[in-house]
Amino acid sequence: MRSILALLAASLLASSASATNSPSSSSECSSTPAVICIPIKTGVLVGADVNGTRRNGAFEGSIDQNGNPILDLGFYGETSPAQQFTFNACASTYTGWDPVETGSNTTFYGTLHPAKNKAECVKASRWPYEHYTTALTSAACSTADDASQLPQTWSLSVTRNATGAHDYSLTFIGARKSDPSTGSQYGFTAYWAAERPVNALVPFLFYAPPSQVVDGQFETGTVYKFSLV
Repeated sequence: MRSILALLAASLLASSASATNSPSSSSECSSTPAVICIPIKTGVLVGADVNGTRRNGAFEGSIDQNGNPILDLGFYGETSPAQQFTFNACASTYTGWDPVETGSNTTFYGTLHPAKNKAECVKASRWPYEHYTTALTSAACSTADDASQLPQTWSLSVTRNATGAHDYSLTFIGARKSDPSTGSQYGFTAYWAAERPVNALVPFLFYAPPSQVVDGQFETGTVYKFSLV
């Protein structure tokens, strides 16, 4: 039986999408319909490596060479301060993703934003993605139901752990459901690199087959997986 959470989210997303695309909605003034989102989970953004080392992810002043704010996992020898982020499940005809439930596990698709700033999303700083240079930035969320959703599309997988509590795992999607499978997926590998300060640990996007991640490493960087706790 589907969980109450999944049913609620699916119902709200369906009704919101229907309202957005109806002739009486405000979208009739625009050729591009709007994406409708609802909050699912708010928590501290945490990155963990294969050894269980955990670091908070935060926007705390690190910038890239173009002056854009980028997410980091702490300065040298320290972790970032705990910052709250909110995941929103979104109804997007363009991306085509819907909530999926498998047993007691539910996966939602949508956007991630700093809890204190609903207008900005955590998105790829470069798009289309570029290897070694694409970090995560905080920038204005796009509400247009078109290709502008791709650099800000994430999934949130809700699962039960051994204690019976829920875990909330984040994955960067950056693709449409209808896109052909390539055998590769996005992940994050961290390097000590930032324009200011110079010693911030920055997670960069990579796109590769899972087999290329060996012992928690991709190429020369440590792989981190994000969750909300």
